[in-house]
Amino acid sequence: MTRVVLICSFYAPELGAAVNRVREYSRAFMREPSVDYRVITSFPTYPTGVKPHRYRRKIQTSETGEFGEPVTRLYTTNWSKAFVSKLGNQLMFAFMLGQYCLRFLFLRNTVFIVSSPSFFAIIPVYLLSLVRRCDYVLDVRDPYPVSLFELSGLVKRDSLPGRILLALEARFYRRARRVFTVSESIIDFIMASNPRIAARGIGRERFGVIYNGVSADFIGFGADEAHRREIAARYRGRFVVLFSGTMGKAEDIEAVLEAAAILEHTHPKMLFLFVGDGEKRGMVAAHAARLRNVALVDPVSHRAVAAYIRVANVGLSIRHPSPLEATALPVKIFEYLAMGLPVIYGGGGEAERVIAGARGGIALETTSGAALAAALRTVHARKTTLRVNREYIIRNFSRETQAKKMVAEIVSPHSPPCARDNAAGTRA
Repeated sequence: MTRVVLICSFYAPELGAAVNRVREYSRAFMREPSVDYRVITSFPTYPTGVKPHRYRRKIQTSETGEFGEPVTRLYTTNWSKAFVSKLGNQLMFAFMLGQYCLRFLFLRNTVFIVSSPSFFAIIPVYLLSLVRRCDYVLDVRDPYPVSLFELSGLVKRDSLPGRILLALEARFYRRARRVFTVSESIIDFIMASNPRIAARGIGRERFGVIYNGVSADFIGFGADEAHRREIAARYRGRFVVLFSGTMGKAEDIEAVLEAAAILEHTHPKMLFLFVGDGEKRGMVAAHAARLRNVALVDPVSHRAVAAYIRVANVGLSIRHPSPLEATALPVKIFEYLAMGLPVIYGGGGEAERVIAGARGGIALETTSGAALAAALRTVHARKTTLRVNREYIIRNFSRETQAKKMVAEIVSPHSPPCARDNAAGTRA
């Protein structure tokens, strides 16, 4: 029997795209009789930054997850929106994980799945692979460390820490049995942004894609008519423009708020509704206090998000244009389209092709408040009729189908050998 250990920083009951992704891995692996599956994660503090009482004054806990999977939680500092605090949280998790991984030194037939975010969690698994010669698979949601350089501004690519991180990235990929990303464009970005990867003989065949998507559970949540009616009653008579999810640095919240200011008096029934959390939540709250067409809702469960989507008239995903952001496939896009909600998207890249495939959105050429306001006027006036092809999303981007790719990588007898077997005699 193969022992499979999933390592992730975030896990249920925490909220967010990362949690929903690994949740499907757990569901899929727990259905495999030939797999002994378990999860190692941190204490849940996201997105509130508050550690539940039951985890206080503890270093480690063991519990059972939603699908019966054993879950080990390790002490970490509380999550915070501040970048330095996030970094401290990730480093603490890597440190605790390093100590916990010592118990795997004498266990055979173990495969680790390390899911980002948390670039540093790979370090103890990589070291263990050198000593114990075990396999690991990387599940890359964000192209670290390059995203660290671009979004933090604290570490420069050409600095000594930057060069060390890039060298580590190449070593991690070189040793990995397989590297899965969330989009095709991330693979191109990773290969182009770190020449050391190709220099170490790592070709595109080492990579695969496990898309984010939408689960059958989420679509089922949309059938909760009572919840939908409750939310619809709050916004009766309004044309609801929905932004759900993380209000982070990558999101061009400024453009959305600028569009709201432009349309406040000309379209008084249009309501910009923000549901979620993130670094820019404070900015949204400030605008909600002075603009009559902006409303802010605290983070809600995945079930509640489905109800908000059903109430909305159009969904937004507006990102700052950059080579890094062009690799993104925001989960909210899949959720909007799978529920039949038209999307206005800004940011370019692979996401535009997904929206075009579903025939359910408008892609902005520029992500400005004026351009977004013009697109919203068009949709509001029904000059553009958007009939979303929901089946395209459900058929091609089902989370259940995507998760089976990871299971197949681990349990298939034809899985490709790990890096060290591909290049015997080459240093990892």
